[in-house]
Amino acid sequence: MAIAETSLDAFTQLDLTKGQKQVLETIKTYGPITIEETANRLGKYPNHISGRFGELQEKDQIEVIGHTENQRGNTVRRYDTK
Repeated sequence: MAIAETSLDAFTQLDLTKGQKQVLETIKTYGPITIEETANRLGKYPNHISGRFGELQEKDQIEVIGHTENQRGNTVRRYDTK
């Protein structure tokens, strides 16, 4: 099966950093997921990866699909791939 020319162009133009790729793969595998859950999966602190979520939203790769409560009772966003 051949890949459509536009799909191939879009894929090759998607230039992601290592951190963005790690976060995106985690969201693809475990989403919908929060920033805190993603950080736990990657063995990092939430503030170390939260910027990647905004960057991936700007690149139209992920979206907020709802909200949930974390362990401290705070309302947080749940993300998934588009």
